[in-house]
Amino acid sequence: MFRLISTLFLFCFLFVAIHGFSLPPDSMVVGKIKNGKHVGNWRYYNTNMKVIKIVKYRHGGIYRTYIFNEKGQAIQRINRRGVVTKLRACGC
Repeated sequence: MFRLISTLFLFCFLFVAIHGFSLPPDSMVVGKIKNGKHVGNWRYYNTNMKVIKIVKYRHGGIYRTYIFNEKGQAIQRINRRGVVTKLRACGC
C-alpha cells in the first residue's frame, strides 16, 4: 500500500514539475513515464476521485484527450491537432 501511495505521489509531483501548474488539493493524476516521455493513458481525477480527463499519449506527444462531466460521461474529444468534438453525454 505504501508503494502505491508513494508512486502516485511521484506521478503528481512529476506532473506539476513538467506542466508548471498545480492541481487542486486532493486531486490526482495517474500515468506512466518512459524514457522521460509520457506514455499510454493519463487519468486525471477530481477531489471526489472521479475521472475528469483522460489524455492518451503516443510517441511522447498527446494523441487524444477526453473530457468527462460530473456523471463520468465523455462530453468532449480533442484530437492531436486541437480539433474539439462534442460528444453525447447520454451514454448511448
